[in-house]
Amino acid sequence: MREIRFDFINWYTILKDVLKNLWVILLAALTGFFGVRAYFNFTYRPVYSCSATVAITSTDSGSNTISNLNKTIETASTFQEMFQSSYFKEKLSDMTGTPVEGTISASQISETNLMIISYSCSSPVTAYSTLVAVIENYNVITDHNFSDMVMNVIVQPYVPMAPSNPISYGYYDKLAALLCSALVLLAVMFFSYFRDTVKNESDVNEMLDAKLFSVVYHEEKNKTIKAKLRFTHSKEPLLITNILINYRFAETFRIAALKIEYLMASKKIKTLMITSCGENEGKSTTSVNLALAMASLGKKILLVDADLRKPAVYKFFTANDPDSLKGVGEVLQGHVSLNDAVIKESETGLYILCGKQKYKNSSEMLSTHRFERFLQSVREQFDLIILDTSPTALVSDSEIIASAVDAALIVVRQDIAAVPEINDMIDELSQSGVSVEGCIFNDVHVLPFSGRNHVAGEAAGKEKTEVNA
Repeated sequence: MREIRFDFINWYTILKDVLKNLWVILLAALTGFFGVRAYFNFTYRPVYSCSATVAITSTDSGSNTISNLNKTIETASTFQEMFQSSYFKEKLSDMTGTPVEGTISASQISETNLMIISYSCSSPVTAYSTLVAVIENYNVITDHNFSDMVMNVIVQPYVPMAPSNPISYGYYDKLAALLCSALVLLAVMFFSYFRDTVKNESDVNEMLDAKLFSVVYHEEKNKTIKAKLRFTHSKEPLLITNILINYRFAETFRIAALKIEYLMASKKIKTLMITSCGENEGKSTTSVNLALAMASLGKKILLVDADLRKPAVYKFFTANDPDSLKGVGEVLQGHVSLNDAVIKESETGLYILCGKQKYKNSSEMLSTHRFERFLQSVREQFDLIILDTSPTALVSDSEIIASAVDAALIVVRQDIAAVPEINDMIDELSQSGVSVEGCIFNDVHVLPFSGRNHVAGEAAGKEKTEVNA
């Protein structure tokens, strides 16, 4: 399992996974938001309040005005306590014949004989009818204790049209949305980090059974403004011979070519296969650019498209008519001679053997003695033969070729193939007898603030110094 180390973190792959799963994060936020609202709605119990304003006046005409006012103020206070007592509720229930489930409240307006009486319950009609019963029968209910006092309605009650306790979500729905989205975001980042793929250069050295041979950083295909404005991706291949190509991209393959040249001298390598674990990892682009870089060193290089099931090398050489190109399949079948099939590129001096014909029986064709004789023939004519082979996870063609060539380079695209699958491929190739010289870490993305470009530049400089030495 991947250790938790800061140098293992690749913020580009994490950001890519976050953007890829952005809809999941948004869905989690919506789930939390509406989940809280649904809970509030489910547990919400509306309460309807009906109220009336009444004035307490005295019927005693023998007292003076000030005395009557003081008496009514005191009585209003007594009324307030009476309405809120359990005894009053029981008497009201006996008189109306229905239990008083709601709440009766009375509040005196300070320093006045005015009082606001309210009744609250779950039904607006019940709230209204009960309050009317209270106002009309208060004296009967209280056993005529206030016979010298009269309660006059100042503001009439009415049937409430809306609850007095409107539902309030407060900040809980927003907080739930934030927490749910944050949890999913952390989960995405967690699984992105611990996903068992190669994300950094350090992953190659720490997790793979082969050393890091070269690092190829991502190169944008659409170089011009016109190309960027198109809705479809450019079909133009990434070649180091393109004047618009990034210098770092081209220099990476030139340094890799120097390392291969050193292997040719130290290990007598004449045949080199380029393979990958799965499709779309960039092995054909790598094969073509390595061949072009080697040819620029003055070597006589033959580039062979040995992926007979899904050839792709012919797409890089658009100056030639694809239908006129003949590949190794036609040579093995005897339909064309090797000399007639091989084409030399006039501008680069690179020799190519590629076609667009697909063969379902490629494994049988490569297992014949004819393929061994083909390799022996090209060994004698060229300084180095680079073979672009099929992905090892799909067919057994690469293993067959591995048993007949000197060395192999594995193309590992960033964050694509699983580490166990790559290591199984390396073991299978090694068991076939080929020397696995390393991994080309391909299409590596870095964020501008990560500082990895500077580190990569230093590493490339060290590699170049070692090769020249």
